[in-house]
Amino acid sequence: MAAVLLNRYFEKFDQAVVAFSGGADSTAVLMMAVEYLGAENVIAVTMESPHIFWYQVENARKTASRLGVQWISKKLNITDEFLENKPNRCYVCKKEILKSITETAIEKGIEHIFDGTNIEDTKEYRPGMAAIIEYGVVSPLLDNELGKEYVSKVIAPLIADGWKFPNDSCVATRINGTITKDKLRAVERAENTLRDEFEGIRMRLFDNPPRVLFKHPKKLTPEQLLKLSFELKKSIPESV
Repeated sequence: MAAVLLNRYFEKFDQAVVAFSGGADSTAVLMMAVEYLGAENVIAVTMESPHIFWYQVENARKTASRLGVQWISKKLNITDEFLENKPNRCYVCKKEILKSITETAIEKGIEHIFDGTNIEDTKEYRPGMAAIIEYGVVSPLLDNELGKEYVSKVIAPLIADGWKFPNDSCVATRINGTITKDKLRAVERAENTLRDEFEGIRMRLFDNPPRVLFKHPKKLTPEQLLKLSFELKKSIPESV
């Protein structure tokens, strides 16, 4: 039944540009677009920026290649407003992302932009949602009231082949106060060395005092605690 409804839904679209972070949700939407529109009618656009983990950009590139989709990476404009790190930071970021992707869609003559917003995203405050509405972005998962359970089913073949989709927020979420590129680089370097062993790690190098957090509660061994303590001290820049 779901397949029939989705087929009817996607009949409205001939082509699409997918705002593609490489995460689970946008990957599911990209796979849906390929299934219903055909890979030749889909373009995936991924943004590059100091506040976006590079491994996520690489995941996006590899996934698009696996699905046979044209992939475009673009440098994101980092505004002073974003670096101020005010409560509307996510909105400011999303607005710049969608502005850039909209420019690509216009260049390619494609009317619709898809994103990975799902029904569960509406259950919490997400400032970036306002930008999605402003730019008229199409959210296939949300429109069909689909959430994480459906996403997991769609991306299951990739996971079976070894793909990983860490649920990671951007680098800027680790920083309180003014954001600088040096701070962003320091956080990314620190987490890159620990991510495989410590899933969901958040290196808060610039808190007072600096600390290590996790997205979900995690039981650590004494050896792991010592390792994290050492890595935390090593990773704190002398000046930023």
